[in-house]
Amino acid sequence: MLEETLMNHVKKISDQKDMENKSQMIVKGCVDFFSFQRASLFSYSCLTGMGEGICACTREDIFSLHNVKENIHDIYPIHQAVIHNKPIYLTIQHAKSSIPAKYVKRFSISSLAIIPIILNDMVIGFVLVDHSCQQACYQE
Repeated sequence: MLEETLMNHVKKISDQKDMENKSQMIVKGCVDFFSFQRASLFSYSCLTGMGEGICACTREDIFSLHNVKENIHDIYPIHQAVIHNKPIYLTIQHAKSSIPAKYVKRFSISSLAIIPIILNDMVIGFVLVDHSCQQACYQE
């Protein structure tokens, strides 16, 4: 039953033409189907090394992350996930020591999973998911 529901959600995402709606459906699916409290979607350019926020989702709402832009070479665990094309999980201790303090504080980051999005063997973005229940500040 869950597999069929998930496959229907993926089909709806692939049929969606509006990129904003598609992005929101992706993060909403992470929260709804995989029991995360929060999911954030970022684009990534291998030419510039920049990760740019697209949107984030909690159980209650969806937020824009367009004001988040960062050279991911400066964020070691995200850089490692991107260059190795593999997900990485960070415990609260690792997240607090390897993610810039401004993001740990602003988004109340505790543990964190980093999941690269790969198209034709190239990372084009990544999803960050966690179980934090604390209130985050999505507006700067």
